[in-house]
Amino acid sequence: MDTTGELASHCHGRNKFLDQAVDIDAITSAILELAIEVHRELGPGMIEGVYEMVLARLLVQRGFTVRRQAAVRLEYQGMVFDDAFRADLIVAGSVIVELKATTRDDQVFARQLLTYLRIAKLPVGLLINFGAPTLMAGVKRVVNQLGTSSSSRLRVNIGATPHPVPPRAATSRPPDAVAVPRDPCDPA
Repeated sequence: MDTTGELASHCHGRNKFLDQAVDIDAITSAILELAIEVHRELGPGMIEGVYEMVLARLLVQRGFTVRRQAAVRLEYQGMVFDDAFRADLIVAGSVIVELKATTRDDQVFARQLLTYLRIAKLPVGLLINFGAPTLMAGVKRVVNQLGTSSSSRLRVNIGATPHPVPPRAATSRPPDAVAVPRDPCDPA
C-alpha cells in the first residue's frame, strides 16, 4: 500500500495496485461506511470543508493514510502544472474522494473525477454528495481502468475495453457510463 502519498508520473515506478495487494473494495467500503456515519450525525447543510475534515479524521482513526487537498501534478506537451487540481481526499494512496454539499446532481462532477483519476493514475474515486436527499443517492463510484469488482453497483464506467464497444454492449451500459481505454502501460 502506498503510504507516502506520492503519485507516479508514468508507467515506470507507477503505483501498481494489484501488485501491492490493495483491496480497493475494502477501502471504498470503509469510506462509505464512515461517510454514512458523518451524514447521520451532522446531516445535510454543512459546507464541504466540514465533511472533508471530519471524514479525513475518522479515516485516519481507522488506520488509513489520508491526504487532504492534495495537489496533483500534470505534465502536458512540455508544460508542467504542479497544482493541476486538488483532490479533496486521497485515501491509502489509491482512492480519490471528491466531496460535494449541493442539492444539484450534476453529471459533470463524475466526469471531472474521472479526469482526476486519469491524471493521478489512480484506479478508483468516490464522489460523495452530502447534499443529496439520502447519502447513498449522492454517491458515485468512478472507475479508471480497473478490473471487475464484486461491488460493481456503484460503478460509473463499467468494463473498460481496449477495443471499440460493439453496439449491443453500448446499449447495455448505464446512461452516465464512460468507457475508458485500457492503459498501454498495463501488461494485463
